[in-house]
Parts: sequence; C-alpha cells; structure tokens
Amino acid sequence: MDAAKAGLLYFAFCFTAGAVLAPICLAAFEPSRCATAAVAVESPIMLAVMVLAARAVLSRHRCTPDSRLV
Repeated sequence: MDAAKAGLLYFAFCFTAGAVLAPICLAAFEPSRCATAAVAVESPIMLAVMVLAARAVLSRHRCTPDSRLV
C-alpha cells in the first residue's frame, strides 16, 4: 500500500505544479509569442519538478523495486 500512496503523492505534486505553471507561462508568453514558446519554457521546468518530486517521494516512502501496489 505504500507504493500506492507514493504514486498518489507524486501525481499530486506534478499535477499541482502543472496546474500552477501552465497558466503563468501561457499568460506571460502567448500574447507576445506563440503557445509553442510557452510550452518550450514550461517543459524544462516541469521536468525538473518531476525529478525532484520523484526523489522526494521515494526517499520519504522508501519504496523499493519489488514494492507492490496490492
């Protein structure tokens, strides 16, 4: 069950970061440039958030490769 909690926590971190960051990037870059520029700026930031969230969640929950969801 610990692996399921870790997965839900990771999802919550990444979803929240995307929900906050996407409107900011679109509002800042879409009027002067295009939506592609906003996505190009947002993507590396989201990648960093995902890596940091994965490290934090895995270190907190101590999941191992043989952890099961059931």
